[in-house]
Amino acid sequence: MKIIVSKSSSLLFLFFSVLLIIIIIMSSLIKQWHLDGSIYWIASDAPVYYEALEIFTLEEFFNNWDWFINLSLVFNVQLIGNITLYLIIVMFLCLLVVKYSLKFIKPKYKLFYLLLLLIFPYANITFFSINKEVFMFYSVVLFCCYYLSKSTYILIFALLLAFSARSYLMISLILMLFIFPVRYKPRWSLLLLTMICLSILPFVLSNLIGFSTDLLDGEIGGTAILFSSLIREGLYIIVYPFKYIILMLSKTYQGFNVGFNFSNRPQDLHEFFVSFLSFVVFSYSLYIYLFKRKIADNRFFYLGLFSPMLLQFSDVFHWRYCSFVYVFFIFYIISYKSGINYLINIKRKKRFYE
Repeated sequence: MKIIVSKSSSLLFLFFSVLLIIIIIMSSLIKQWHLDGSIYWIASDAPVYYEALEIFTLEEFFNNWDWFINLSLVFNVQLIGNITLYLIIVMFLCLLVVKYSLKFIKPKYKLFYLLLLLIFPYANITFFSINKEVFMFYSVVLFCCYYLSKSTYILIFALLLAFSARSYLMISLILMLFIFPVRYKPRWSLLLLTMICLSILPFVLSNLIGFSTDLLDGEIGGTAILFSSLIREGLYIIVYPFKYIILMLSKTYQGFNVGFNFSNRPQDLHEFFVSFLSFVVFSYSLYIYLFKRKIADNRFFYLGLFSPMLLQFSDVFHWRYCSFVYVFFIFYIISYKSGINYLINIKRKKRFYE
């Protein structure tokens, strides 16, 4: 057992040490990649954030809270004053998050957990660019740890990281706390009420969030428009599961459709792996829920299913915004293998398996 623990810790520190060395050695190249757009191969919006660094100052952020909320990432880089140092700090922070999460994984499954976690693009290549996905990914890791420890400090830290990614993610996680509370059974009535409210909201609002026209074209683009139209007709509660699956598979489909030629849109390369890996863990999790759910912590499956519902209400058709569900499914798979260490006093543990 001690050997397994040692191997998992060694793998973790080796992984981050290699990333650290690469960041330091290639610091000048990383900056150039942001300038010439080469960074799109590993990050979707990094050049946009780099351009914002040249435009906005710290004083402007303090004078305009809308900018601070929407561009908090740029504010953080401005505050630190150096991109390389910023990337190193972010990587060290994420190392601490993963190291902390290992305490909730039984020794026998630590290596398996690390493998599932660290192969995801937003757990590794995002350290070479200015992006929000790294905060999104690791905030959900901490959020899962909160469900296993009920530590208020961990919850606050998880929500702060989520806010550093996108404000909607923080709001979504807070909503999940009410629908799927730590110590109690899921509140299905609240989930149903939320879905009903989202379904009738188009009739209340004059306009929805603007439709993203620059993501996909062809048949998938038409599908995105169809979903938006159905949501405007008040059918979100019916549309949601279909949009969830199709959105998850969109980049996988597109990768095969273009013969894995991503030269026209380089960011589709890593988004293909994000889409494909998400579908793999989702499929396995669905199998567990359908046939083995009595021996798994089903809260994580529910969180993976319903946490993106606020975002998918909008016209945005990017799976990467919802890809944080990958983490929930990892914890669900580990729980099925009885690999979770519960550090809270559970009087009726069986309620988690219902």
